[in-house]
Amino acid sequence: MKKILCVLIALLFVLAGCQSDRLRDGTYTAQFASPDSHGWRAFIEITVIDGEYQGVVFDYKDESGNLKSLDQNYKNAYIAAGFGTYPELYTEELVLDFLFKQNATDVDIVAGATYASNDFIRLAEALKENIRKGNTNLLEVYN
Repeated sequence: MKKILCVLIALLFVLAGCQSDRLRDGTYTAQFASPDSHGWRAFIEITVIDGEYQGVVFDYKDESGNLKSLDQNYKNAYIAAGFGTYPELYTEELVLDFLFKQNATDVDIVAGATYASNDFIRLAEALKENIRKGNTNLLEVYN
């Protein structure tokens, strides 16, 4: 009887541990607490459905709410500087890589967008605890 009880208790601990790593369905948002030196504040919104990452929005907003990925002047500046990418393109690459790999730390750094890649990874990683707990409140990340 004691052996069965010990096995059941051990099984409960194992199941409880697995449960804590489960992704809870919902939409989760994180943003940096302050804008960068160019006035853009990075943010990420991750949607979890059936325990998997299903949707991601990653971008930067200025104080007026304009998105960096839609800023034609920024795109032109990236192209003129020879970066080989621009905000609309690298945000899409980061999102697709994350959705495919289902893990932020496995996301590849996009050439020409190292800072943005690191911002993406940092914000996605910061949200992990909220996602596991089902906490959909906005997460402010200090930068």
